[in-house]
Amino acid sequence: MLVIRVLLLCLPLLLTACRQSWVNYDDGDTTMRGIVPTNILRTGPALTEAFIAAFGRPAPFEAHINKGRPDWTYKLSPSALIIFDGYAYLMADAQNVEPGNPEESACHACPGGLMVSALKRDSRARYSALGYRFVEGGPGYGNAALWKLRTDLFDGPALLVENYYRAQGCQTESYDLYELNPRQMILRATVASEVSAPWQHGFGSAIEHGIQGISFTVHYTGQVKGTVHFIRSGEKYLPDKPESKLPSC
Repeated sequence: MLVIRVLLLCLPLLLTACRQSWVNYDDGDTTMRGIVPTNILRTGPALTEAFIAAFGRPAPFEAHINKGRPDWTYKLSPSALIIFDGYAYLMADAQNVEPGNPEESACHACPGGLMVSALKRDSRARYSALGYRFVEGGPGYGNAALWKLRTDLFDGPALLVENYYRAQGCQTESYDLYELNPRQMILRATVASEVSAPWQHGFGSAIEHGIQGISFTVHYTGQVKGTVHFIRSGEKYLPDKPESKLPSC
């Protein structure tokens, strides 16, 4: 009985720790704010069912996506199911591959991506597709884009998708910041996060929350030092200083 009582007393603390781990990133605030997921699944039947609801077939499979250039071939596979009250978002890794050979990665400069599907979730935990959006990115060689989830920036949860660019020894990294609402994801801002090259020291950055739904702050360190405030203007969050002053490849 004593063990049961201790577990019951500790359960709220355990739940809080688990929920905080979802937004516990090096450059993020770990305080839970705003709309918080009820669950995040990376394996299991619910993830499989959501993938089939989104794409009409099981994973993995090849898809052809045209981004204003010859068709890229991507192998789609589920990464995570982020569940909210009445809706969910499915994250599917999109690996750029050689057509007909899904085990062969694409060229070193070929982008990967992330396919993000908005899903309606009914009271019986069944899913139906509302729409999807392909986000190009990734660290090169066709690998899928990396992402983070934060709940302290916008009115709704924020999805941060990393983008990379490499050229002649120079590498730039940035984040596309999307707000997830019950029906669609909206691009709110793009933030330069890091530049590194042999001929310059480059810079790094940390994104911190400001007034939720109104502003957030980016602190730059390294060769470029300073603080930039991104302030909401209509659908976008715009910097109060020109990013053109930051070094780039």
